[in-house]
Amino acid sequence: MNKRVTHFSFWFPAFLFVIHQLLQKVMGLHIPFIDFYLDAFCFGAIVPVFVLIERQWWFDQSQFTKVEFAILLIFLILVSEVGLPYLSNNLITDFYDALAILLGGVWFWTFQPIK
Repeated sequence: MNKRVTHFSFWFPAFLFVIHQLLQKVMGLHIPFIDFYLDAFCFGAIVPVFVLIERQWWFDQSQFTKVEFAILLIFLILVSEVGLPYLSNNLITDFYDALAILLGGVWFWTFQPIK
């Protein structure tokens, strides 16, 4: 198994995401601040791991440069906060979601395992 997936910088936000979904969708427990922003935070922390696993597999690249990582975060924000709300009336653009994605990216960048 890839060391990125077993590292706490991945499994902690992944665990939080799963627990939150279970509490929210299955048990019907709603905590507004968590409901609004935890998923976006986890999105920003989890997706870069999968992108690096893919890059390592295809291109033998094990780390992002700062520029690549900034471009990835901008792409994630544009897709989730501009593109998807444009395609669906059920979604809205939220500046704080973008901020939560950035904070998830900071989590990833700070705690990622270094080769």
